[in-house]
Amino acid sequence: MSFSPRSTDKQSQEFSRSGRIVRSKGEFFYRTREQKYVGPFATKTEAMFDINVFIEAKKIEMEIQNEFFGDVA
Repeated sequence: MSFSPRSTDKQSQEFSRSGRIVRSKGEFFYRTREQKYVGPFATKTEAMFDINVFIEAKKIEMEIQNEFFGDVA
């Protein structure tokens, strides 16, 4: 799930950041390289676990693309 502010949200919303992990209104999200926010997660640990799964899935995706289409990087 991607996170984007609602039109009713305050524009000066406070965020607490730690690398790719973002905390907003007590929930945790992580930011991808594509600048999309994934979450919410109840804990920072859950967000960190999911980001590791996301990164591994992206690595596998790149391996498959390279196998079928050559080096796309």
